[in-house]
Amino acid sequence: KNKCHLLRINSLTEANAQNNYLSAEDLQRTESFVKDLIFRGILPSMERTVLTLNEFVVNTRSRGIGGQIRGFFGFGSKKKTTGPTFAESKPEVAPSPASSGENNPTYLLNSVESSQKRLADYLFMLQDYNEALNIYKNSSKDFLNDKSWKWVASSFEMIGLATFLLDPMRKDTESNFENAYVNYYKDNLFRFAVRTAFFCAEILKSKGQHAVAGNKLANTAIDMEEDYLCSGMLYEQAAFAFLHADSPRKYAFRLVQAGQSFVEAKQMTHAFRCFSAISPLYYNRNWHFINDEMYFYLARCGFSLGHHQRATDHIIKLLEHNYQDPYQQSSYLREFLHICKKNLEEQNIERMEIPLPAIKNDTVVAFLRDYPSRSPLQEMWKEMEESLKGEKIVYNRYKPVPIKKRTPRLSVLGEPIYVEIELSNPLQIPLQFSDLQLGAVHESSKDKKDDGEGELFVCSKFDLLLTPCESKRTRFTITPLCEGKLEITCIKFLLCSTVRGFQKILLPKKRLNDTSDQKKGVFYEDNLDLTVKVTSSMPLLDVSFSDFPPAMLQGQLFEIQMQLKNSGKSALNSVSVKMSHPAFFSFGKEEENKSQVSVSIESLLPGESKSFPVWIRAHKIGNYSFYFLFSYQSEVPNPEMKHRFQRVSKQLKVLPSIKLEATTTVSYSSLNAYLLDIQVNNISDESETAITEDFELISLSSNSHNWIIEPLNKKSNDEMFKIAQNQSTNFFFRIIPALEDQVEDESTNSFISKHSLSSNSQKDLSSIPSFDFLEREKMMIAAKEKKRAVPGAENSNATPLNKRESNLDLMLLWRTTADFSKITLPYGGPNHPSSSNKMEVVGQQNSCFIPFLIPATVDQVLSEEDDNPLRFSIECPRKVIHDFNQESLCIVPVTFHVNNCSSNPISFNLETLKPHEELNSAASATSTT
Repeated sequence: KNKCHLLRINSLTEANAQNNYLSAEDLQRTESFVKDLIFRGILPSMERTVLTLNEFVVNTRSRGIGGQIRGFFGFGSKKKTTGPTFAESKPEVAPSPASSGENNPTYLLNSVESSQKRLADYLFMLQDYNEALNIYKNSSKDFLNDKSWKWVASSFEMIGLATFLLDPMRKDTESNFENAYVNYYKDNLFRFAVRTAFFCAEILKSKGQHAVAGNKLANTAIDMEEDYLCSGMLYEQAAFAFLHADSPRKYAFRLVQAGQSFVEAKQMTHAFRCFSAISPLYYNRNWHFINDEMYFYLARCGFSLGHHQRATDHIIKLLEHNYQDPYQQSSYLREFLHICKKNLEEQNIERMEIPLPAIKNDTVVAFLRDYPSRSPLQEMWKEMEESLKGEKIVYNRYKPVPIKKRTPRLSVLGEPIYVEIELSNPLQIPLQFSDLQLGAVHESSKDKKDDGEGELFVCSKFDLLLTPCESKRTRFTITPLCEGKLEITCIKFLLCSTVRGFQKILLPKKRLNDTSDQKKGVFYEDNLDLTVKVTSSMPLLDVSFSDFPPAMLQGQLFEIQMQLKNSGKSALNSVSVKMSHPAFFSFGKEEENKSQVSVSIESLLPGESKSFPVWIRAHKIGNYSFYFLFSYQSEVPNPEMKHRFQRVSKQLKVLPSIKLEATTTVSYSSLNAYLLDIQVNNISDESETAITEDFELISLSSNSHNWIIEPLNKKSNDEMFKIAQNQSTNFFFRIIPALEDQVEDESTNSFISKHSLSSNSQKDLSSIPSFDFLEREKMMIAAKEKKRAVPGAENSNATPLNKRESNLDLMLLWRTTADFSKITLPYGGPNHPSSSNKMEVVGQQNSCFIPFLIPATVDQVLSEEDDNPLRFSIECPRKVIHDFNQESLCIVPVTFHVNNCSSNPISFNLETLKPHEELNSAASATSTT
C-alpha cells in the first residue's frame, strides 16, 4: 500500500497567516521535502524502469536471425489493429488519442517498439541525450517501415530536440522538425504540428534567425487558417519574431493578420491588443485603406469590450477623409452614430466633439455691425475713422515704435455679432445638421465664467443640409445679453437627428517677430478675432438711401433721399459723414474738407428717423464704388466707446453723355473783352447707353469775381441747341468785365450770369445745387494740381485754380430721355429704381479757366508767365475834313488805351515814329508808367 501524508508548509497561525510570506523555517522544510522526493523516490524509480526496459529490448533484439526475420515480415509481438491504442495506465489494449485512420498501425504497451520508445523518453528525461538520440533514430526506422506516421513524427520531434540539446549549432535540427511537422500534418494531428512549429521557431530564435522563425510561424498559421484562434496566435508570434528581426513592416502586417484572426475567433481582447499595437506605425503615413481597416476593427473591438470612448475616438477617424466609396461611408456613419450614442449615454454628457462638418479655420470672419474685420478695404475704413476722430499719431523716427498689444474689439450690449464660417462635407454622402448654432464662453465683470445660453447670450439656430463634397459659407449670429468678455469657441449641432456634437474653431495665429527674444524663439500672438468685449447699451444708426440709381449719364443730376434711423436704446447726436468720392454728392453742411460733411441733427431719439435730400452728379465715366462712413456719438457718455461708426457702400456705373470744350480769343471790338467759343459734342455710345432722344441744352451760367458773359446773338434757333448722337454744335458768347451794378452773389463775392439756351425749358431747376458741384469739381482739380507739383519747384507756391480771382467758371445744364432698364451692370445690381423704363434726366457740365489764357478746359491749368497780360487799343476818327489853305497843319486826335490784365503792376514805354522813320532810328519817346 502506498503511504500518503500531508505536509504543513506554513507554520504561521491563522491570525497572522494572511498577506504574509513563508518563514525561513517553512522554506527550509519545503526544500528538504522536495530533495527527498526527487533523490529517494523519483530518480531511483526511473533508473529501475530504464534498466528493465533496456534489458527487455536487448533480449528481444538479440534472439537471432529467426527473430529478425519474423520481425522483418511483421510476425511476432507486433499486432496491427484499426481499433483504439494503448495507454500507460493499462497494459492491455486501450484507445489511442487521435487515431488517423484504418491504415495507421498501433502498438501494444509491452511491444518492443513501444518499450524502445519509452526507454528513449526516460533517457531523455535523465538528460542522456546521446543514447536517447540513437534509440530515437532506430525507432523512427521501424515506424517508417510500418507507415505509422504519428510515431514517425514523434520520433523526429524528439530527434530534433535531442540534437539541439547536444549541439545547438547543428544544421539538421530544422530538417528533423520539418519532418515531424509534415507527418503530424499528414496524420491530421494539428495540435502536435503547431507544437513542433513552436519548437522549431524557438530554436531558430536562439540562433538569431528571427526572420526565418517568423516565416516558419506565418506559414504554419496559413496551414491552420481554419482554426482562427490558433492562426491568430501564430501570426502574433510571427509578428514579434519580425520585430526582433528589425522588419517593422512585416511585423505590422502579421499583427494585422493576427488581429483579423482573433476577430473571427471572437477574441476581441486579443484583437484590440493587436490593432492598438500597430496603430502608431500607420499613423500619418497616408495608407488610407490600411488605416480604415485598422480603425474600423479598433472601434468595433473597443465597443464590444465596453470601451466606448476609445471606440468613439477610433471611429471618428474614419470620417475625416473622402476616399471611401459612398456605400462604405454610409456603413461607417451608421457605426459612428451607434457608438457615439452609447458613449454619450455611458458618460452622461450632452455633446461630444465630432469632426463633421469640416471647418476652414482660415476663412472664419467675425462681423460687428455687419461688416468683416478682414475686409480688403479695412485700411481705408481705418483711415476714414481716424480722419473723423481727428486723431493722427506721428512717431519719432529716432525713438523706438511702441509695441501695441492687441485687444478685443468692442461690441454693444444687445447688438448681434455675425460670424461667417465655411463649412464643408468631406464625405460622399449627404449630411443633415439640425440646431446649428455658435458655442461661446462668457466672462462677466465679476470674473465668473459660464457657458449658459439663457441669460448671458442668445444664439440663432438653423438647419443645414450639405450634399456630398459640398462647401457652403454660413453666417451665424450671437447676441450678448450681459456686459463682460465673450469668446466664441465652437459650433454646436445635432448630426442626423441622433448625436449632439460640437466642432472647435481653431483660428490661425500670427508669429511674433518684434523683440530679440521673439526672433530667437517661436512665439505666437493670440488670435482675438472671435473675442469681443461687451459694453453698455449705445445708440445704433441705420442709414439707407432710397432710389439710389445703379447707372447714370456723365454729368447727370439725380436727387435721392437719405434716411437716418436710431435703432439703439439711447439718443445720438453729432452725426458727420466721410465720403470716398466727394465730387459726386452734395448734402448737409460742408466742412473745410469737402469730403467730410456734418448732418444737421441735434438729437435723434431711439426709434426716431429723419430724411435728408441728397444730390448725385455723375462726375466721370467709369464704374465706381462709393464708401460712406457715418460717425455719431451718444448723448450718454461712454468712456469705452466715444464714437460709433456705420459703414455704407454703394455702386454706380457712369455712362458717356456730352463733352464741353471752351476756348477764348481776343475780342477786337473792345479792349477788355474776349470771345468765348463753346463746343458741345455728343459722345454717347448707342451700344452702351440707352439714349432715346437728343440732348437738349437748357442754359449756360457763369461764375467769376471779375467777369460776366453775354450772348453775341440774342436771337438764336432752338434747333442748334439739340445735339444728336455723334454730332456737335458751337455757340459764342462775349466775356466782359463785370460792373458794380451786375448781379452779385454776396456769399461768394462773385458775379453770376445765367442765359437760357432753349425756350422749351418748363421744369424748375432752381433747386439743383449747381454751384456746390462746381466747387467740388474745382476742389478735385486743386488736388490734382497739388499732386502734380514738384516739391521745391518755382510753381510750388502758385495759387490753386479754385482760389484764383481771375477764374471764369461755366455751368452748362442739359436734359434728355434715357432708358436704363437694359444696362448691364458690372456688379450685378438691379436696374434703375424708377417705375418706368424711360425717364427724363438732367445734367450739368462744368468748365473753369482763365479767360485771357488760350485755350483752357476743365483739366488744364496754365501759368500766367507764358502769355502777355498787356493789351492796348488806338482810337481816332476815320474821316477828318481840314482846309489846308487856311492852316497848313492838320491835327488829328488819337486816343491810346492800355489795359493791364494781370494782378501785378506793369511798366511799359511808348514810342511814336514818323512815317519815314524806322524803329531803330532816333525819335521822340514818351515814357508812361
